[in-house]
Amino acid sequence: MTNAINREDWDALRALAKPGMMANEFIRTLENYAHTGHAVRVGKLLRSDKNYKYLDGKLCTMYSFALESKDGEPSPHQLQVLVREVGGESTILDFWNFGW
Repeated sequence: MTNAINREDWDALRALAKPGMMANEFIRTLENYAHTGHAVRVGKLLRSDKNYKYLDGKLCTMYSFALESKDGEPSPHQLQVLVREVGGESTILDFWNFGW
């Protein structure tokens, strides 16, 4: 997913997003920013919280990544990704921007 954001591969990102996910609006925002010359890319992992409770009450991991402009200028915003691992399989539950 982070590679798809950095490549501006909107189709790959849409394939990860299910109806009702916050990811859908985030993808539209990223795409609009890219079309106006203000594309962002995913920077380094800032933190992970392995005990994040999802809407269904089950635990998952929330990863927070730095966002930055394509020219490397830091952004106050972050990419947050919820992932659940079951039996060695990872599933992206949702992803969105924090701080916009």
